Amino acid sequence: MDNPLQRFKGLLSYIEANLRGTITLEMLARESGFSCFQIIRMFKKICGYSPSDYIRRRKILMSNADLFANREIADIARAYGFENERSYLRAFRSVYGVSPTKLINSKGEIVLFEPWKIVNMKEYSNSLVTEPLIKYFPGTTYTGEEKYYNSKDNHAEAKLLADEVSQAKRGIFTGIRMPCGSGTFSHRYISCWEDNPNHNTTHLLPDGKYGIFNYIGFHSLDEVGAHQLRRLMYVVIDSWAKKKNIRWKESFIEQVDISSLNYDYCEVRIMVPC
Repeated sequence: MDNPLQRFKGLLSYIEANLRGTITLEMLARESGFSCFQIIRMFKKICGYSPSDYIRRRKILMSNADLFANREIADIARAYGFENERSYLRAFRSVYGVSPTKLINSKGEIVLFEPWKIVNMKEYSNSLVTEPLIKYFPGTTYTGEEKYYNSKDNHAEAKLLADEVSQAKRGIFTGIRMPCGSGTFSHRYISCWEDNPNHNTTHLLPDGKYGIFNYIGFHSLDEVGAHQLRRLMYVVIDSWAKKKNIRWKESFIEQVDISSLNYDYCEVRIMVPC
């Protein structure tokens, strides 16, 4: 089977080829080999829209040519797989804020919603990684539990992350990794999450620029260990970081949205000091 990046590109191509018709989440799953959960999360993370919203916007944009050619709205609705004229009009208003008639009469600009082009992602070991963005963050103090681990043991370190996240009931989990100076492979790990009963360590994250990228894995979170992230960083550095002046350091911050996790999917947001 093709790698995840090629499969997602194929999914976007499938949507474009079938805009004149019905496209369901189950159809996308069968076509791509991704699960429905994976598709929903990927579209939100990569494109910024749910699959249904993305498809609806593409359908409405493509239907504009028929609309301005004075075709009947009922015919346009059927041609693009809408249940009826009313559902087409509702979708049109959700995209443009007005009815087709008002938009045509106003002679206003048509906002384009082009097909998504993947130009800022790389495939890596059954996962995807996004191009880093450079952002400035003010100094922030994190309070949480502090633990030590041997980062040479990738499995144990991955389990530590998964176990820590599993204790977070909701929201965003934040982990701060840094060398502790007691050995070549030893690190300290500060974990912070909502309703954490053990706030016994405070760490100041200094203000400055950070390179931020997202890791999208098609596996459970407990496979994201220190070695996995270290190899991932080399991919990021070789592809983008040198020209963005991001230098790999042993200290970095990882954040996990609890709602993004599944047995076959995880998202980790990585912040690296520049």
